[in-house]
This record gives sequence, C-alpha cells and structure tokens, in this order.
Amino acid sequence: MIANSATVQARFNRHAQSYDDVTPVQAALGTNLLRLAVERLSSPPARVLDLGCGTGRLTAEAAARWPNSVIEAVDCAPQMTVRAAERCPRAHISTEDALHYLSRNRDGSADLLLANAVFQWLPDRPRLFGQLRRVLSERGLLAFSTFGPETFCELRNVLSTIVPDRELLHLPSVEVWQQHLADAGFHATFWALKEAQTYPSAGAFLRTLQRSGASYAEGHKPFTRRNLEDIVAAYNSSYASACGGVYATYSTISCLAEPAVQ
Repeated sequence: MIANSATVQARFNRHAQSYDDVTPVQAALGTNLLRLAVERLSSPPARVLDLGCGTGRLTAEAAARWPNSVIEAVDCAPQMTVRAAERCPRAHISTEDALHYLSRNRDGSADLLLANAVFQWLPDRPRLFGQLRRVLSERGLLAFSTFGPETFCELRNVLSTIVPDRELLHLPSVEVWQQHLADAGFHATFWALKEAQTYPSAGAFLRTLQRSGASYAEGHKPFTRRNLEDIVAAYNSSYASACGGVYATYSTISCLAEPAVQ
C-alpha cells in the first residue's frame, strides 16, 4: 500500500516540533547522502533542489557546503517549512506537493536534486521520476535515500498477527527503485545497509514513531486500546535486545543517479 498524501501531510505537520528529536537515523542518512553527492560532483551545483525538506536539516547542510549555489527546498507540511525557513534563511522554501513543484520548473534547470527519506511517502512514482529526469540538467545528479522493505520487520510481524486486516505501507526494494530510474532515463548506483536501533521498550519505540510523523500501518481507523496492549506485549516478548529494551531494524537505501547516456 502507498501512503495517502493528505494523511502524510497531516501527520508530519502535526509532529514538526518533535521531528528532529526522534529521527537520528534520518539525520545521519541525510549527512551521508550529501557526502556521496559531494564526492560524485565535479564542481559546485549552480542550483540545488531539496525535495521533501522537512525541518531543513539537509537544506542547511547543502547551503553551508555550497555558499554560492541557489538553494531551494519544498515540503507539503506547512509547519515543517516554517522550521526549515528558520534553520536556513537564505534558502527559497515552498510549501506544496513535490510533483506540483517539479512541474513548475523548467527542463534541465537543476544541477542537484536531493531527497532524504521522502520518496517512500510519494505516490505515482513513474511520474515522479519522469519529472525528476526532465528537471535535472544533463550533467546533473539526483541523490536520494529511502527505507527498504526490511525496515521495522519486527513491527510488521507483530502487526500481521495482532491486526491482520490492517494494510501495511509498501517499501520498495532496490530492484524496484532501479526499474523506476531506468524507465525514466537514469543510470543509478545504490548503497543498501541494515542496522538495529534499540529502545527502552516497545511502547517507547511506538511513541518515537508517532512523534516522527511516520506510520507504517495505514488506515483511518486507530488501533483500539486492546490492540495497542497486545502489540506492545508481543513486541516486548519477541524482540528483546541483549543490552536491554527492544530492537528495531532500519533498512536504508541511498542512491546516486545521473542521466543515462543515449
């Protein structure tokens, strides 16, 4: 299942103030993504677009790295872009849907397209990558990161048992992203990693997810109190960490993509 855009916007808008405090994995992923882009680029990009900028962490890092570049950023959640503007005053920041934003850009007008931990939330991926290819200059670079299908596999296992009728968010594999990119005219290089993060308890883990704005079980109907109690109990029992608390798997995918040679 692909996330509903309006639902995603509402969640991230609601949790903009707590987002930075509970997303160290996303922060590290963005820093590493920028490092990969810097190593690949032969010269500073004239124009950088940060798609799904959130609170502007990566936007600010890009602005500091390339002080003479035009830095633009976009996010669909107004409270996120308020924080991004505070963090990076010199960036041009828009509040709108990424696809609509891209559609307003001229062909070949961007030299670096950044997107950290955002594409998993966006629908209509063939159209998305078509727009990215159109907007990117011929010597430009698309750098994005996302979460792979093994992310939160422990939680998925628990949810499939406790609430089997609840649809789970589909997280594409490297192979799926590779096909989207190839269809749009990109040549891509991928890095896939897997790591476990520990939390004091299953309840603490679920609260962290909520405060980040993320949800991997879709649907408008909230869990019942009994559901939550059963989920927490099953998670605590099945996924205890050797060092105390519980663990959760993060599967991350980073990608650098360039226009394919015709």
